[in-house]
Amino acid sequence: IPKVYETLWNKSGDSFIVRYLDEGTENIISFYAKLIKKDGDTDIKTNIYSLDGSFLQKNITDLSVSPAGKNIVYVIKKQSGSSIVNSEFDGKNGSEIFNSPLTEWTTEWFGNNFLLKTKPTYKTGGFIYQLNNSGNMTKLLGNINGLTTLGRNDGTALLYSESTDNSFNLFSFKTADRKIIKINKKTLPEKCVWSKKSKTIIYCAVPNFIPSSQYPDDWYQGSVSFDDTVWIIDTEINLGSIIVDPNTYSEPSVDGINLILSEDENYLIFTNKKDYSLWGIDLTPEPPYETTGD
Repeated sequence: IPKVYETLWNKSGDSFIVRYLDEGTENIISFYAKLIKKDGDTDIKTNIYSLDGSFLQKNITDLSVSPAGKNIVYVIKKQSGSSIVNSEFDGKNGSEIFNSPLTEWTTEWFGNNFLLKTKPTYKTGGFIYQLNNSGNMTKLLGNINGLTTLGRNDGTALLYSESTDNSFNLFSFKTADRKIIKINKKTLPEKCVWSKKSKTIIYCAVPNFIPSSQYPDDWYQGSVSFDDTVWIIDTEINLGSIIVDPNTYSEPSVDGINLILSEDENYLIFTNKKDYSLWGIDLTPEPPYETTGD
């Protein structure tokens, strides 16, 4: 399938959803496919699989997979706005949980609920809501320019950024008491991942230098990029330490995105936005770096 721009996998890795633009149109196509193993083939090196699947609805503008990898929540564009739908991973048994006259929504799983977010720009104040399966919404944050977020899977906290003075700041937000802490290191939530073992720890690709620009728009569009080091940060005490400087090993330098932790949290995987190369960091044993709040 040519011009695929996004692929999302289920937890077991035997099914995926591939997303691409329909040739000659602007329709967004989402296709569910399951890997079917050839009967009698037991050699893992020569396993042959076929694909069996079906098309989801056209023009799904945003889609995210549940932490368990069994369900999806997505935004479907309509003539009069958009709808938020929760379904099984293959798109079956979907239930419409929210309708909106707006179309520029993004979604994210957040515990047993969802984060419903306006698309970010430095020009306009963004909003983020918590949405449940009954369609009830609670505003978490609002009127924040350049608002981008990353929630913890358990729904207890989130990271968010705010555009300011041709730069940006990073904050943590606790849902229980709505406590906000400004993180000492400047980076974007899209360059971070929450720890699976600790509710306060994040791993982030942190820019060594932030050029004066309009964030996050210019970074999204590729007119600005960063040279990052990888940090581990405790959001509660606001201290962190450098894990590794990828630029020691890479030409071009690294602008880290799509951070993923292994289930045992022994490995950190990320993509270099500059050339889309895949990187991995061994997190064991714990790196002997000094902790700093600078």
